[in-house]
Amino acid sequence: AISSPCFRFRPSPRTRWEPCEVALETSTALDMAPVPSAAAGDPARFCHSDDLVGGRRWRRRTADPASADHPEEEAARASNGSVNGDAAVGHARSSPSLAPASGRAVWLLGRRCVELGLPAGTARSFGLPIEVKPGSRAVWDQSDPEAVLILVNGSSSVWRLRLERETSRATAEEMTDGREGARFRSSLGSRLLFCGVGRPSLIVTGTPGGGAWTPWQFDLERRTWTRLPDAHQAILSSAAFIEGNHLVIVGGWCKE
Repeated sequence: AISSPCFRFRPSPRTRWEPCEVALETSTALDMAPVPSAAAGDPARFCHSDDLVGGRRWRRRTADPASADHPEEEAARASNGSVNGDAAVGHARSSPSLAPASGRAVWLLGRRCVELGLPAGTARSFGLPIEVKPGSRAVWDQSDPEAVLILVNGSSSVWRLRLERETSRATAEEMTDGREGARFRSSLGSRLLFCGVGRPSLIVTGTPGGGAWTPWQFDLERRTWTRLPDAHQAILSSAAFIEGNHLVIVGGWCKE
């Protein structure tokens, strides 16, 4: 093990930083360890930690004169993971590797979209058919991985913005008519959530003024807003999330 200095914050009448020592396990030191080959005269090779099963390293099987005349038996043992009597090693070697996770982060800036591809870190920018007002809220449309749902700041208007990954084109569709787009006035403190329980819908937690206690639900199929029962306390500027079929709201405030 090696040690590396770090700092620990210790509150006192005169706040200061106190150095301390933290022991770090050097697992990476075992990650690439030289393992001598069983064949005489061969140079030592390296064994990765992914090849370690049950504390044993993957080694090249020693030459067996008896099996030289029967290569088909040798191949059968290798396919069954029988290397030096350890079947688990062969199984670990043949296990499929997981594909790296990928995704993208999107910024909607007026009439421009900036997209960051993950984990490659590639970026691109393209125009939008609508102007996204500052302070608007957006969530991914779980029914369409290339679309986002936008709640326009200062209104209850909802837009579906489709961002095509291959063509760098964007198309927009307004999902609220004149009346549904003016049911309430959203603000920076309004939280927007996608709810997939039952019919897909959007949840908005709190609006300015007298709506600080009121959540709203937007049915994406019927394209209508429904006012939900008021909460027991203000839920504007709250922390909110959906877990299963439960809507969880933590905190909130209002000016009244």
